[in-house]
Amino acid sequence: MKRMRINRAIFRAYDIRGRYPKEVNLDVAVLVGRGFALFIKEKMSVLRPTILLGRDLRFSSDALRKGFIEGVIQSGADCIDLGVITTPEAIYIIATHQRAHAGAMITASHNPAEYNGFKFYLRGGEEIGLLNGLKRIRALAEKYKQEKFLPMGQIKRGEADGARYVRRLHQLVPALPPLRVLIDAAGGAAGTILPKVLSRYHLFYKPLFFDPDPHFSHHHPNPLDEDVATMMKRELQKGSFDLGVSFDGDGDRAEFFDENGAPIRSDIIFALLAAEELKKKQKKNFVFELTHARFLGPFIEAYGGRLFVSKVGGVSVRRTMREKRAILGGELSGHIYHGDMANVDSAIYTLLRLITLLGRAGESLSRLVGNFRWSAFRQFSVKHKAPQDALKRILAHYKAHVVSRLDGVTVQYPSWWFNIRMSNTEPLLRLTIETDTDSELKEAEREIKKIIG
Repeated sequence: MKRMRINRAIFRAYDIRGRYPKEVNLDVAVLVGRGFALFIKEKMSVLRPTILLGRDLRFSSDALRKGFIEGVIQSGADCIDLGVITTPEAIYIIATHQRAHAGAMITASHNPAEYNGFKFYLRGGEEIGLLNGLKRIRALAEKYKQEKFLPMGQIKRGEADGARYVRRLHQLVPALPPLRVLIDAAGGAAGTILPKVLSRYHLFYKPLFFDPDPHFSHHHPNPLDEDVATMMKRELQKGSFDLGVSFDGDGDRAEFFDENGAPIRSDIIFALLAAEELKKKQKKNFVFELTHARFLGPFIEAYGGRLFVSKVGGVSVRRTMREKRAILGGELSGHIYHGDMANVDSAIYTLLRLITLLGRAGESLSRLVGNFRWSAFRQFSVKHKAPQDALKRILAHYKAHVVSRLDGVTVQYPSWWFNIRMSNTEPLLRLTIETDTDSELKEAEREIKKIIG
């Protein structure tokens, strides 16, 4: 194989991600597969590791699968091909597999169809980021050298492993109330497993875009996209539904909507699930990344629990969950991590739990979440040519009110606060603002944008 360079920019904080085929292609996949297999050999001190591999439905995923497997078996490792699955399925299978040493998922999550990449996990489901292995994988991939006389690994089929994930969901949620649910799979991987999961229950659901759509032609595979919210509101108001849900491209996060089509923030969904857990047993720990609305900590404490804060990103949330022995973790982007599912961010399990909760409550979802809307809250992205300079200007201007540098900069005033941080997956600044009133939020937004230029 000819020597080639890898664009270092595709190595992000938590995964590999770039445009296909310019940045991520078959040749890159071979090198990445080799680098990952060699890393696992080092990490696990094993001569012939077994690596699990799943992929989403993107048009480029199969080509990357072939390249990745080639790199793995060239390195003397075995590869179990799980086929097309969701990311939560892949993580759960990796976390519970008896023989595998690690695993990878080919996906670009919510990014447009022309993007693709790789997520990596150790045995037990721990996600690999730049700080715990991705730099080493990159170094090994860049130093590619064909070794002579290296025994080749083997390819094995492993689609049957996905049944274990479905069985676990049915074990945790044996029955559901007969509610009416609108479900948007976005043409992504969630549509391949939802019928298998939901066929067990006496549930009426209307499927939207369950058929595989490798180019995401119906809408962007990001459930937080405004076009998705508009579409879901229109569809929910056409029929008589109890709730709606829209999944992202690889099925690890979702946006929920009440019966009127109003979107519900992830920290509010998290609060509902946390309250249900604390009704069973108090003194449990929970984790949410730092950009949640400030009602969440006092709310959980009022029920007898404790909330710990982490940096944004699955690596940080899962790590903090393990450290604090938390039973639930969350991110405002729609990820909710479940302790009884090996800390996997299963959006399908979140849906099943929410349906169960809603049926037990005997109230509409809009009434249940109405009490949580106590403040003006907004999270959005800002394009900026020099994001580091923007953060320096924020630090200089708000120096006396900076309360945290855990992730970006967090500024606190008596009646409002904000956090500004660099995105881990895109060249953007993420800005979260919470104030007492809408007018104060608009004023704060204008002020911050003026300062960052």
